[in-house]
Amino acid sequence: MKRLAVWACCLAAAGLGGCVTPKGKAAEIIPEGVSVLKLTQSAQDAFAAGNVAKATRYYQTIIDRFGDDPAARIAAEFEIAHLSVKRRDWDKALPLLDAILSQYEHDAAYTLPRAYQKLAELDRAKIPHPRKAKQ
Repeated sequence: MKRLAVWACCLAAAGLGGCVTPKGKAAEIIPEGVSVLKLTQSAQDAFAAGNVAKATRYYQTIIDRFGDDPAARIAAEFEIAHLSVKRRDWDKALPLLDAILSQYEHDAAYTLPRAYQKLAELDRAKIPHPRKAKQ
């Protein structure tokens, strides 16, 4: 069993398999070819079931596989940050939200959906005051 997990990790590292994610002693493989929509739905289902780590893996898979699509990437980045806000993990959420907002300050920001800028601003406003200052 241990060899299988190591083999799966090697395949993933070589780009020959799907996205391998640890789950206890076994590994869960997110198959190649899964759409952004399906990955997003799987992430939402995982979060609803209380599995934040699994939800984050699905969103990270979107970033890894569809990162060249600015809309898909920014949506997944926001969702990862939003998971931290929902859990009140302010120290994790703040730099993620700041990174999202900084993307809207560049010339290429026209390719990003404006909704995520507003959502990130709203989530950032929820962070208790001492953490709000950019450093």
